[in-house]
Amino acid sequence: MLSVILATMVVSYFVIYALARVFRLPATLSTLLSVGTTICGGSAIAVTAPLIKAKEEETSYAIGTITVWGLLAILLYPKIAQALGVFDFAFGVFAGTAIHATPQVVGAGFIFSDLAGKTATAVKLVRNCFMAPLAFLIAAWWTRAELRAAKEEKRRVDAARAFPWFLFGFTLMAALNTAGFFTPVGIDKLTWFGRFLITVSMAGIGLNTVFKNFRRVGLKPLLVGLLGAAVVAAVSAAMITLVF
Repeated sequence: MLSVILATMVVSYFVIYALARVFRLPATLSTLLSVGTTICGGSAIAVTAPLIKAKEEETSYAIGTITVWGLLAILLYPKIAQALGVFDFAFGVFAGTAIHATPQVVGAGFIFSDLAGKTATAVKLVRNCFMAPLAFLIAAWWTRAELRAAKEEKRRVDAARAFPWFLFGFTLMAALNTAGFFTPVGIDKLTWFGRFLITVSMAGIGLNTVFKNFRRVGLKPLLVGLLGAAVVAAVSAAMITLVF
């Protein structure tokens, strides 16, 4: 199962990024669409956007694109799979690897069946765990690019300030939780607080969004998002066929 998750994420990420660049989208927006499609939707975009200094309209557009095609997947994928006679476990793996955001994955899985829903949820949780390593890689790549550009332009950049130290907080909390440092009640409260902060961050992005600014970008991100969703679905289906 891990091979299906990894192959789907890695292949899809680079294919979607390449597609976005073919459509001449900015590198920042291309990265956001790739991360949002292959990892965990809007949350991944919200985490990645400050790392690469993405513009507010790029962040909003990426989140909107991922949300639209993810909702369409909830409506279509279970019906198509049922018509094709896909068995429960296989659809659960497919939903967990091919659909963008966690609520969308859970919804599509349980629409299909109880077993598919549980499988999809488990697969998606594993997939979400790769957000932190990917964020580290993106941050390191962007910081390196910034330092190189600064050197060529003979300007100073504080590498320590450019690096996203909040990722170490994520790693620390994960380590403490694994070690059993928190009680179940404490975990529930911290989880609720985390969701609250994500909601606030999403609201902040929305408050800084002006829809007329989308005209400068055009409809290309929506098309790339659609093609990206198709790529992820195709890679996931091919890997499931090979492995199972």
